[in-house]
Amino acid sequence: MDILFVTYLKKYLFRYLIGYIFLLFSFGSIIIKTRLKIERVALMIKAFAIDLGNGQVKARSDKRTLVAPSILATEKALGVGSLSDFETDHDYNVYESKLNIGKRYIWGTDIKEKVSHSDLIPTYTHHKRYDSVNYKLLFEFALAELASDCNRKHIEVVLVASLPSDEVRTEADDSLKTFLKGTHVVTRNGKEHVIEVIDVTINEQPLGTLLSENMNEKNQINKNVQTKTYTIFDFGAGTTIVDTYRALKRIPELSTVIRTGQNDIYKQIATSLKNQTNISDIHYSHIEDGFRREDHTARISDRVHPGFGHLINDPIEAFCEDIITKTNTVIANRDIIDGFYLTGGGANIVGDAFKEALQEHDATVEAEEPQLANLNGHYKLAVLKRDHLLALRKETAATKE
Repeated sequence: MDILFVTYLKKYLFRYLIGYIFLLFSFGSIIIKTRLKIERVALMIKAFAIDLGNGQVKARSDKRTLVAPSILATEKALGVGSLSDFETDHDYNVYESKLNIGKRYIWGTDIKEKVSHSDLIPTYTHHKRYDSVNYKLLFEFALAELASDCNRKHIEVVLVASLPSDEVRTEADDSLKTFLKGTHVVTRNGKEHVIEVIDVTINEQPLGTLLSENMNEKNQINKNVQTKTYTIFDFGAGTTIVDTYRALKRIPELSTVIRTGQNDIYKQIATSLKNQTNISDIHYSHIEDGFRREDHTARISDRVHPGFGHLINDPIEAFCEDIITKTNTVIANRDIIDGFYLTGGGANIVGDAFKEALQEHDATVEAEEPQLANLNGHYKLAVLKRDHLLALRKETAATKE
């Protein structure tokens, strides 16, 4: 009887042990599968920030930062030569979009060097820009360019975009958000990319500078900026935005968007240079490029490149005086402002002159990398929003398992 009992007990314990090991293995397998699933989810969702300015497109992902002119051209504008197939020294790509089926476009950092000025397609306008097909194409090409760094055909994106402040939470904002949210199918250099924008935030452009200058590496916001009042001067190509924020919230009555920007300075200099040199082919983009190269020449060709350094001061000083005059009508008492930031690509050109004209030296800070400050802040926000969405998805995936 005792022997039978012991034998039975051994069999029972053996079966129990086998069952226990099987449960442990199954549970471990579930944990591994869940973790792999969560990791796949994390890999599929990307954080993008895009700032489509009148002069430059600025875009950022975890892979790179992109800056290129806000200008397109059709592939036909490149022309065809006997050595075209051997040309590799260029920094543009060929795109196709369902927004304009059958048409191939080029876009990239050196598009101005590869295409005649008369064949360039600008997106610079103040009139219903966000309904323009060319503007939407440019946005899709920027999305595809960032997506091209991913090893997947189909990706999900959390996107933070920015507009001039007076257009946020307006019909223009709604129109752009409706266009951006959803699926974009774009072909880049013959390879199709499917970008599904699952979350869109549209912010005031200068808010990015506040975030960039006051968030640490862990994306924690400085306490001072959450309680104090700052005015930001954002010098763009087509506009100059004067925004005042208290506790990170824009104060409309202390803010304004001035429809004057760096392009106006370039155009004045171009006109003066034309009159002095009788060179009719001088375009304001030649002046812009001369500022970017810091050689202050309008490079028409290798032989013809007149200098315009002697024509700079007057337009810049007049511009600064105009902006401050218009600012004073909005901010009558500067004593209520804790500090001033200068940002935007134009800060590299007018920054020093503007500080002198503003006469608020101790309280004025020029943003680090002013051309990219807005973009960098919005990218930090995109990462925060992406991480929040990932956390929710991880919880859902873990619960289902």
